[in-house]
Amino acid sequence: VELVAAYQEWARTFLDRPERRAFRVEIAGDDNAGLCMFEWDDTHLESILAGMRPRARGVGGYQDVLRCQANWAVQHGLTSMGVLTQVWNISAMKPMIRAGFEPDYAVSTLHIMR
Repeated sequence: VELVAAYQEWARTFLDRPERRAFRVEIAGDDNAGLCMFEWDDTHLESILAGMRPRARGVGGYQDVLRCQANWAVQHGLTSMGVLTQVWNISAMKPMIRAGFEPDYAVSTLHIMR
């Protein structure tokens, strides 16, 4: 299974619903530094997938992505936000904690490839 193709399919199907958004991340003129995808309901925004290209890591871009999502939530009247990641993904958890998030619960994911 080609991993990139699987993520591309996930992104396309994720955006089939109006309460979901995806944004490209721009850092210092690099308009393709990363990607974030999130969904929301009446009160809560959930960051589903966010990632930075290797060349854009280590400069605070992921924290900026989290802050931008939080600002979007506030601007749209939402009162809470969560971020999904695997418990082993320490490189994602560090900026989450720096941005003010606290671990709340853990889940396991299973990906079925067609």
